Amino acid sequence: MTSYGNDNTTYKKDQCEREGIIAALHFSPFPCLIIEPLEKFSIINVNQAFSGLASNAAEVFTGQEVAEVLCDSALKDKEILISTMLQVFSSKLPGNLKIPRSVLFSEERNVHPENFLHCEIYPVSGSNASVDLLVMQLRGLPEEQRPISRQQEHVVLKSELEAQREKYEDLFNLNPLPQFVYDLDTLDFLFVNEAAEREYGYSKKEFDSMTLMDIRPEEDKELLRDIISNKVIKGHIGNSTVRHMKRNGEIMYVNVQGTTVRYEGKNARLVVVVNLTDKMRTQKALERSERRFKALAQEGSDMIAILSPEGDYHYVNPNSKAIIGVPSEFYIGKNAFEFIHEEDKAMFAEHIGLLMKHKRLQLPPFRFEINDGEYRWIETVMTNMVDDASISGIIANSRDVTERINNDMKVQESIERFNVLSKATSDAVWDWNMSDDKLIWNKGICGIFGYKVNETEDSWWQERIHKEDVSFVLKKFHATIKNRRSRLEVEYRFRCSNGRYKNVLDRMFITYNNNGEAVRMIGSMQDITDRTNYTKEIQEQNHRLQEISWMQSHGVRAPLARVLGLTNLLSSGLIDEGSSEESLRYLLQSATELDNVVRDIIKKTEGLQKKSK
Repeated sequence: MTSYGNDNTTYKKDQCEREGIIAALHFSPFPCLIIEPLEKFSIINVNQAFSGLASNAAEVFTGQEVAEVLCDSALKDKEILISTMLQVFSSKLPGNLKIPRSVLFSEERNVHPENFLHCEIYPVSGSNASVDLLVMQLRGLPEEQRPISRQQEHVVLKSELEAQREKYEDLFNLNPLPQFVYDLDTLDFLFVNEAAEREYGYSKKEFDSMTLMDIRPEEDKELLRDIISNKVIKGHIGNSTVRHMKRNGEIMYVNVQGTTVRYEGKNARLVVVVNLTDKMRTQKALERSERRFKALAQEGSDMIAILSPEGDYHYVNPNSKAIIGVPSEFYIGKNAFEFIHEEDKAMFAEHIGLLMKHKRLQLPPFRFEINDGEYRWIETVMTNMVDDASISGIIANSRDVTERINNDMKVQESIERFNVLSKATSDAVWDWNMSDDKLIWNKGICGIFGYKVNETEDSWWQERIHKEDVSFVLKKFHATIKNRRSRLEVEYRFRCSNGRYKNVLDRMFITYNNNGEAVRMIGSMQDITDRTNYTKEIQEQNHRLQEISWMQSHGVRAPLARVLGLTNLLSSGLIDEGSSEESLRYLLQSATELDNVVRDIIKKTEGLQKKSK
């Protein structure tokens, strides 16, 4: 993890300001030196204009004392220069002096030893308000201030400086960073380089008719007025992050670094612009990512830790206190194996070993000590981030699942009780938790119906009810719950694992919460197939007996009555011979009909006897 201390932040800020000052002065058309006001006023950098004037690379002057570079052997000149710099250093105010004789090195460096220059020294304050840097700017003396005996030589110097200015104006224009010079009094743009034209989308002609206000959003213009009035100080390098507006209206975040200059006789400000929009977006994305990490790592429901491959804790997120009751700092420097239950250490070690080959693993729940002898069940996902330089370890994302494990153990105990109960009964006993739709069965579900399951959902039970019975069963079930009744008995056909159906009597007991909502149901399914079949057989026998009784009372009675009537008529002697023959024919027909009825009765009676056997 990265530590962000105040001292480190201050150092980085000061370092950025130094780099900004060097960048701002680098393409200035005036020779400039940047001096560190410690011990001997050493030069830490010079710009291109100075290097060109001195005909030497900037590295030649780095680390040299400024008095040795700018003054000849005359002690008086050095004392004046050092005295002036000390005054600027102590008062924090700009200073001026003339270097009247030996200026810029010696004859050996191919620079005129008697050039007269005007030297301006500006203090630059750091984050602690003390002077951290001195910026020295060299200019040619006005003609009336030059010694008369040296006029010709001064004319030569002036032409050289003008040539240098033209040269570095070209460099200024070709600088890839947007730069411009504006009038401090009117805020008019005096000069812009080509990079500024490209960045802002305005042409040079358009810039000539614009002011600094025109590239600021409307809501930021008051801020600009405050900066111009109170924060732009002559001789001080300015550095701020603001918003600028392009020609197309696009807003961009920029870092502006400026210094006061004289440009064409006007008080002006030279500004270097660095577009920070992409950087700001990246930084904001990083900040959002860090906030998300903080929300996940510090305010989430998981305990997040970083461990070495040996199990040593390098980091534990602060909410470990809320999750398992132990502050995070307690674990730092300790080894995870110290807190894992003795019976679970082998499993934990095995998974860490596997993690060296696999990127991510989920460990089975294990016991983790949070107090002397007190353990909690922990479920952990581990991710191998050893090769990631920002992590260099194993991320362990853990959560307390003690309550879940205890509930599972209670469920298992309940299943065991069901299994014991199943030995004393032939019923399939079930327990349905309606909140999570978890339906637990005892062994009767296997013994009676052939299903080798311990836990199902309610839909599994419904799918196995006979299609002709399911509507009737569910209707009674929902009516029972709607009327807040606690008991229900219902008979239906239930499909076995072999596809056949058995008749069952399902007895249910329902419990409700304080809101009257059904939350749990316990029941037992009794196999009543034999009883149902026996009942059907009795019903069939009763039906046959009813048929026999009807046949005896109706089928036998009619032909028997005819037989008796014809017999009486024949025996009375009241009919003649012709009628007697016809009567005998009717008598034989009735006797045959009676015989058929008796035979049917005998057959049905024999069927009843076989069923009873």
